[in-house]
Amino acid sequence: MFKKIRHFAKKHKVYSGIIVAAVLAGGYFGYQKLWNGSAETRYVLTEARRAPLAVSVSGSGQVSPGNQVEVKAKASGEALSVYAVAGKFVQVGASLATLDASDADKSVRDAELALQNAKIAYEKVKGPDGAAVPRLKEQAAADLARAYDDGFNSVANAFIDLPSLLTNFENLLTDETLDKSQENISWYANQILQSEETARRTAESLRDAARAGYEAAEGTFDDAFLAYQNATRASSRASLEALIAETYEAVKTTADAVKTMGNYIDFTRDFMENKKYAIPVAVGTHQSSLNSYTGTLNGHLTKLLSGGDSIVDAKDAYTDADLDLESQALSVRQKENSLADAKEKRDDYTVRAPFSGIVAKVDVDQGDDVSSGMVVATLITTRKIAEISLNEVDAARVSLGQKASLSFDAASDVKADGVVSEVDTVGTMSQGVVSYIAKISFALTDSRIKPGMSVTAEIVTDAKDGVLVVPNSAIKTMNGRSFVEVADDAQEGALRNPTGVALLLPPRRAAVETGLADDEVTEILSGLNEGETVVVRTLTDEASTPAVNNNNPTNAFRVPSQGGTFRR
Repeated sequence: MFKKIRHFAKKHKVYSGIIVAAVLAGGYFGYQKLWNGSAETRYVLTEARRAPLAVSVSGSGQVSPGNQVEVKAKASGEALSVYAVAGKFVQVGASLATLDASDADKSVRDAELALQNAKIAYEKVKGPDGAAVPRLKEQAAADLARAYDDGFNSVANAFIDLPSLLTNFENLLTDETLDKSQENISWYANQILQSEETARRTAESLRDAARAGYEAAEGTFDDAFLAYQNATRASSRASLEALIAETYEAVKTTADAVKTMGNYIDFTRDFMENKKYAIPVAVGTHQSSLNSYTGTLNGHLTKLLSGGDSIVDAKDAYTDADLDLESQALSVRQKENSLADAKEKRDDYTVRAPFSGIVAKVDVDQGDDVSSGMVVATLITTRKIAEISLNEVDAARVSLGQKASLSFDAASDVKADGVVSEVDTVGTMSQGVVSYIAKISFALTDSRIKPGMSVTAEIVTDAKDGVLVVPNSAIKTMNGRSFVEVADDAQEGALRNPTGVALLLPPRRAAVETGLADDEVTEILSGLNEGETVVVRTLTDEASTPAVNNNNPTNAFRVPSQGGTFRR
């Protein structure tokens, strides 16, 4: 009985397992049906990877005939020799013709002589042992010291005479030698006070000026004399220069006061003589004394002025001891430049090829008179220009220096690399469409490519190396934001299946930031890591059949090879 019961229990476990398996299978297929609907969903996958990315624009146009250049003479003269031969290839710098350069040769000889003279003058200033400048500075320093000493002597001599001269001058004004009842300065004016108003006013003005002049002279003398008393020959040079200037001003002010007093006396004497008045002897004495003062003061003014000028000259000579050598060295450099200019102008009498090319035409013969600017020969450069028409969108992306690849309709096997050398700044309107011409410079020796032939250019507007890219079909947008679908559970080999694979888990969305893009791939700036698997296409049983070319199933999605460059 116990054995039967155990057999029944074992049999019951087997049935239970079968039932559980059936339930699980039914649940799985039910889940698949709820997830995919009536058809299985398959995904074409690829891997986010790094690759170079180049973005380009294309355009078509013609090879420009503007590759011919007229080589013109830069000088005038008789054509002594003509080396250019039509149809021959010449290297850059090759001589095409030579002109009579007699005048230019003379200019070179004159420049060489001028340079030689400048070098001799330089050596003379420098001296054979290079000690000329130190000797000049030593002499200049001695002359400068002597100039200061002489200036101080002039000051000292002035102050020997000035005190007694000012005393005598004051006595002349204030003594009562002409009238015991009044000072001399007042007596002269009083001789006219009873006369007409005009003469009286002049006399009063001269009297006041004479008195003011003396007071000014007395004040400047006191200041200068005080400075002189505090100075010695050993005083600083700046102090000595100030002392000489101050003494000169004191002497000059005194001389002006003496002159004003002399004019005052002369006016009064002339008036008295006209009126037939008796003129006291003392008036002549006063005039004689003033003349003597003037002579003394003028002598001191000359010596003080000369002393100041001597100091200035000596200081300049001391400074110029260095500048003389520099000036001569500068003269040598100037003459060297003049010689170089003369030689350069002489070189203009040889007409040279500005670039390597073929001589298309020779315009002069030996013996012809050639003038400056005259065409000597015409060269065809091996470097050509392709003029490409671009629409306004593409033109905005093209700039100077960008690289381009060129192909030609007339010779499909010929390719050339070029560089953008010019882009129109103003477009041309035709039937409501604006176009811009971009000129691409390229070198090509193939004689099959001729001016006017059609050419197609691809201009690389932007390029990056090693950027993270995914196919364009992997990028999706929602509400203005980009994202990709990432398959986290993709099995090995799924990337090489163009018909897609089934996933156990649905792909997740990952927001990404995009960068450059061409017709095939887009740069991923953030939001995705290298090596992550992304969905490039979603297929169902109903949709996959017409989407896949059975003859070439890889057309379902073409993944560029690793390291390739994507271009439009």
